[in-house]
Amino acid sequence: MKKLANILSILLHPLLMPTLTYTIVAFIAPVLLQINPEYRFNLIWTIFTFTFLLPLALIFFLYFVGVMGRQKADETSSSEESISVKPKVKESVFIQSMTLEDRKERFFPFLLTTFLYTSLSYMLFTRHIFHLLAVVFAGVAFCMAVVTFISRYWKISAHSTGIAGTVGFLLGVYLKFGETELFYPILIAIFLTGLLMSARLYLNQHTLLQVFAGGILGFSVCLGVVMVWA
Repeated sequence: MKKLANILSILLHPLLMPTLTYTIVAFIAPVLLQINPEYRFNLIWTIFTFTFLLPLALIFFLYFVGVMGRQKADETSSSEESISVKPKVKESVFIQSMTLEDRKERFFPFLLTTFLYTSLSYMLFTRHIFHLLAVVFAGVAFCMAVVTFISRYWKISAHSTGIAGTVGFLLGVYLKFGETELFYPILIAIFLTGLLMSARLYLNQHTLLQVFAGGILGFSVCLGVVMVWA
């Protein structure tokens, strides 16, 4: 059961949600994106690179440097028979786990991700291309900014925010543009949302309130931006 919960947490990672959302719309309601079907895979790869691979590379860099720094500090501490250098590692922007289980380690990686998403949204808006996609990234960037701020004080669930945001966006498109083909994908997304929330609770990564708070944030923001600005 724990293995399944971990697999769900990886497959439905928050950084994968923009790619998943675009892919669903691109193949089920492509007319909304105003893009030549021949370029769908190219755009999917671009979105995947900017919203998953690049943030993941940054997190890995912070992790690698953090681990190296901790090892060096431990060696220094051992040789000097002192632990006075360890607090400096804890105050660093670098991280000790790729999964960001420690709330205190989430701020800087989340901040970098927010910056990337905001930049991508700004680029799309200023160039007046892929308006619906720009709206999606604006909503995601806002959610990330809120999650980043809250995480300074409380471990709100980023997984719940991400997948509930996908549900909110798909439902917004369904309601505003009458894309009835999205009905079943929405039902599947809702089902996966429940599974993922349960998985995060089973893994003791969040409390029930943290999971629901993340879900409400992602759903309301992404539904709202579609209904107002799309």
